[in-house]
Amino acid sequence: MSTTRMLMAPSCSRWFVGLSEGSHDLRWIQIRVADIDPALRQTFERHGVGTMQALLASHDRVFEHEGYGIDAKSVRDSLLA
Repeated sequence: MSTTRMLMAPSCSRWFVGLSEGSHDLRWIQIRVADIDPALRQTFERHGVGTMQALLASHDRVFEHEGYGIDAKSVRDSLLA
């Protein structure tokens, strides 16, 4: 079974090296950092990916954020960032 290790490049927080066990091949990949309000990001993480995807797909899209009911459509761009 092949294992991949991800190592962060010291000079940049968005570039990582993938090294497969038993292989000498290195692959650089870029991880895009989304510009999302920290409180909204915490809410997204608390609800989870599956819940937020279901909210975007459903007619009843309201979820709780900082004690208020928020429509998922109003934060769609942040969800998809």
